[in-house]
Amino acid sequence: MCIRDSYGGDLRLSLEAAASAGDEQAVEALLQQGAKVNLLSDGGHSALAVAAQRGHERVLNVLLRYGAEVDLRSFAGDTALMYAAEHRYPAIVRRLLRAGANATLRNADGHTALDLAKRCTSISGHDARRCGWGPEWWRGSAFVIDVLTSAEARALDTLGAHLRGADVSEESHSSARGQPAGSRDGAQMSQVAAISTAATATAAATDLSLIHI
Repeated sequence: MCIRDSYGGDLRLSLEAAASAGDEQAVEALLQQGAKVNLLSDGGHSALAVAAQRGHERVLNVLLRYGAEVDLRSFAGDTALMYAAEHRYPAIVRRLLRAGANATLRNADGHTALDLAKRCTSISGHDARRCGWGPEWWRGSAFVIDVLTSAEARALDTLGAHLRGADVSEESHSSARGQPAGSRDGAQMSQVAAISTAATATAAATDLSLIHI
């Protein structure tokens, strides 16, 4: 039987179902058959986000190997890192940060991955079930929060240093041209997101090399 038939027949839906089930062999087979790794489901989720939410690291690795966008957003603006943080899967958080996930991104509600991880520390009932309480919950709780805190802080520090440097450079150039200081070159501002992402990945690689779980 064709792999896609096992998961519903439609390549896009089959990929999401296989990722949710943690079936890494089916995920790879579907990708080889032409499934698009970065297409969103009808519910607005990527296969990478589904794998992160379910804690399937091997599936995550397959998807990344086939070019999954690490910061691809759901319809609600959530990324795979946000799902992994909210559900407290330290191995998934670690893998995504090493792949360059940006810990400073915010979803449609204005929350970062760190915000979502912290939100699930002292809740109960329905909200607790929503947050996952996965098998690695207690063991990975401190790890997830500590690493994301460090990744955010380092990324923002690097971004701040860049902008301060841009201010000094622009003021110097403006003075030389006889123009008012404070007008910033648009090209400099377009680098902000890339610098933040790179800083996050660098911070994660540094911190994760010191932490073992």
